[in-house]
Amino acid sequence: MKTKKSYLLLAATLTFFAALNSVFATTSVPPTLIAQSFSANPEATTLDEMKKVTFSVRLKTSWPWDRQILEVKPKPTMDPLILRAKNAGAEKIELTVETPSSYPAGLAKPKVRFENNEITLSIENWDILINKEAQVSSRIKNTLDNTYSPWINFPNAVQPLVIYRAEYNLAKILKNSKIDEILTLEKWMTRLLDEAVKPAGAEATFALRVDYSYDLIQGPDELETQLPVLLIPSAKMTSLTAAAIATQMENWFRTNSPSKENGAFVIDLNVFITSPTENPYTPIFDTDTLSLELPNIKF
Repeated sequence: MKTKKSYLLLAATLTFFAALNSVFATTSVPPTLIAQSFSANPEATTLDEMKKVTFSVRLKTSWPWDRQILEVKPKPTMDPLILRAKNAGAEKIELTVETPSSYPAGLAKPKVRFENNEITLSIENWDILINKEAQVSSRIKNTLDNTYSPWINFPNAVQPLVIYRAEYNLAKILKNSKIDEILTLEKWMTRLLDEAVKPAGAEATFALRVDYSYDLIQGPDELETQLPVLLIPSAKMTSLTAAAIATQMENWFRTNSPSKENGAFVIDLNVFITSPTENPYTPIFDTDTLSLELPNIKF
């Protein structure tokens, strides 16, 4: 009788551990999201480089890499990136990133760094006007039985805001433009708006201020003065926008007859987008010293 009880106890114990092992084998613990952020390029020399930032997300997981795959969506509308362990059994784990066929054109291949179970995933060439905000969600796939943890995501989206305060020569930073190129004001404004506003879509708005800048004194003790030319507090991009702006600038020039030799139009441009998660008009791009020198303008 004693032997029978022992046998029944052993069978119950084995059944318990088998069930427990099954729970651990099929239950994936979701990753922990730490931070998501954007960083601008401090060495940008063109408008295209100014618009492209690096998106990064930090997350942590303790699930064994020999039986897991991590899926990460940089934003809800994107298909997930797949992170796998290259050498899960080794002391130092390396991760690889697979991108879906729908991965947006123009984005750089994601880079991943893994240290102390913390993952840093970064994506360069994130065009703020096209890709806009990010809101990471992630889950873990258990490769033993193909089950998934729940999706977890940051409660709020992160919105890029790029601000440049250095002076940039418009003829240098625009695509297909040359420093000694001479164009009409309408063509210069068309190039600027086509590159800095139009990619954000029909719902984007912009604010524009133009001043006339003139060097009263040149050299080490340079003295500069600025006169207001026009101010547009808010406008949407249309096929007639560039022409309307150019007309106002030309009228000001003819009325005031400023010096061409040391003069320039200085443009302050702010771009706003309609965000589904933030304020109705969210600033995304701000630069206040785009210089268009008068010798580059055909009046």
